[in-house]
Amino acid sequence: MSITPQLLVHVNDPELGLLGYLAIDSFIGNKAYGGIRVKISDDPHDEANPAEAAHLAREMSLKFGFHKIPWGGAKSVIVLPPNLIQEQRDNYFMAFGRQLSPLLQKDLLQIGMDMGMTGRDLHILGQGAGLILSHYPPPSGLEKNDSGRFTAIGLIETFNVLRDFCSLTDRPLTCTLEGFGSVGSHLAQYLLEMNVKLVAVSTLSGGIYQSEGLDAKQLVSLQAEYGDNLVNHYAGAKRIKKEDMYTQKVDILFPCGGLFSIHAGNVDHLQCRFVIAGANCAMDADCAERLHNRGIGYIPGFAANAGSVLKNYVAKQERTNHMDILERRVREFFGQRVEQLLEESKKNNLSICEQAVNIARNNIREMSRQSVDEKSSMRRRIISLWKR
Repeated sequence: MSITPQLLVHVNDPELGLLGYLAIDSFIGNKAYGGIRVKISDDPHDEANPAEAAHLAREMSLKFGFHKIPWGGAKSVIVLPPNLIQEQRDNYFMAFGRQLSPLLQKDLLQIGMDMGMTGRDLHILGQGAGLILSHYPPPSGLEKNDSGRFTAIGLIETFNVLRDFCSLTDRPLTCTLEGFGSVGSHLAQYLLEMNVKLVAVSTLSGGIYQSEGLDAKQLVSLQAEYGDNLVNHYAGAKRIKKEDMYTQKVDILFPCGGLFSIHAGNVDHLQCRFVIAGANCAMDADCAERLHNRGIGYIPGFAANAGSVLKNYVAKQERTNHMDILERRVREFFGQRVEQLLEESKKNNLSICEQAVNIARNNIREMSRQSVDEKSSMRRRIISLWKR
């Protein structure tokens, strides 16, 4: 399914050539927000790159809409050649920021970190855009990024509400996890604390399975040392193909990897009861409908994985960086939003995914109308003052 964003920019640099793409799916209040995703490829002209930016920008619009955050949705994809040294990588991010500076300096576009990006990258990009560096702290202040932790908090609160709503409290639950990066590693630790049995994990290097449950602490330790290759160093687990992770008979599947990891080729083989997406665009609408028809509930990423976005929004609105306060507020937000979603889905006899899309689109329309009304009110006030 193709997506046509409101604005799709090919970001070019006179010396480095095509750097990547910016997709803006929507503006609300003349603003759009979205992270920058890093791809490593020899071919920045691959048509999959702008398509990825467009799909992710649409997901951001739905995410902000579902959670009633008055921002438009955007996403950037920067395509880096393989095996860059640090100085060369810095040059690419400096150039990317320089080309986006007209939008960034006028605050029409706000950016954040996404997959593959570091705090240093964001700082260098901010320098290239000529932004006030207090908004883009130096690398030491951003290398330890809370984005993955807060995304995992959103996922675990979604799980908590779903478990209680569906009365899944009579026994310990089982789950599988696709992807073990920043989000997956934090999520595994939260699941351990809640006595949820994580029986299978997959990464780009393969998968592992253990019926009695994997040790989250060992997984986190191995991930820090070996990255995706942790699956080849975990002792005592059965090695499986990463595709086989989807076919395990469990209560919850958490896809936290790349785009459309659940697709026409594997969707009919899923054996879980629910899918809670940690990844953006984990599947398309057709796959979601096929799961619904089989009695498998799907909570899409724009509803479930917005913990980091909500944290940033609350921090701005309430002018606080106290992590305890932010975590409490994020958990409260998710409890309210997900409970509303499940109740309305049941009341309207719609799939969870379809109801989530309806909520998001209704909120987007309302926020857009309010934005227009606020501009009209401001314009009238200015005219009134001028006439005096």
